Amino acid sequence: MRPCTRFGGKYMASATGLSLARCRVVDGSLAPIDAASDRRAGMKDIDTDRIDEAVLALLYLGLHDGGRTWKGFDWDAMNRLHEKGFISDPVGKAKSVVFTEEGERRSEELFRELFAVRR
Repeated sequence: MRPCTRFGGKYMASATGLSLARCRVVDGSLAPIDAASDRRAGMKDIDTDRIDEAVLALLYLGLHDGGRTWKGFDWDAMNRLHEKGFISDPVGKAKSVVFTEEGERRSEELFRELFAVRR
């Protein structure tokens, strides 16, 4: 049996305690099943860039310790934000990520744009 894997060869079974019963075959490999990915499976018309902007804006709420922010958001969105150069790699044991300079600036900008009181 092959292990259930996630980003960069990390083993899901050892990282989160998931069993093989919670995996499915995707492109010939075992992949984790999670409720969020199952819900999104039927949503083909979702603008992931807008989701990324909303997540980036909400990350601003968790800003602490000189540019760090808590990473409690969807893994796919967090990985896309990393690929876009806004945050450090979210894969790992740390419960937070570090904003890049551009990421922190854009996060604050989006936060104010999306959530500031409109007068």
